[in-house]
This record gives sequence, C-alpha cells and structure tokens, in this order.
Amino acid sequence: MLYPLGPFHFCAVKTSDRGKACADDSECQGDCVPVEEPSARPGARPGVCAPTLPMPGGCPRHLVDGKLVEDPCI
Repeated sequence: MLYPLGPFHFCAVKTSDRGKACADDSECQGDCVPVEEPSARPGARPGVCAPTLPMPGGCPRHLVDGKLVEDPCI
C-alpha cells in the first residue's frame, strides 16, 4: 500500500491483527492506537491494533501500558 506524503510516498504493510483490542504496542504487529470512544465495560481494552505498519504520517498516538503516548508530528 502506498501513501502520499507531500512530494514523497512511503510503503505500509497491512497487519493481520488490525482491529484487535489492545492496551500496549507489544500486543500488536504495529502500534496499539487509542479508540475514540472507550467502552464502558469494566476491564475493556482502551485501544485497537493499527491497520498498517507503519501508520501514515501526522501526529502518531499509541498506547504503552494503557497510557497514551504522542510522538512528534511528522
């Protein structure tokens, strides 16, 4: 899969675990990304595994030990 990034393009691979509930990057092939509306169920996982590896540019947000980590914008 090719993504345009200004005058450049980069490749991303579809992950086989995309959409799986997670709370940490180590549970996924790529990043564990936060869900916009967390489930009200007790013990629910706060994120899902990313659909691609790597995620396309912008300001990456992912979860480590259930806590939000925001990387510098690219």
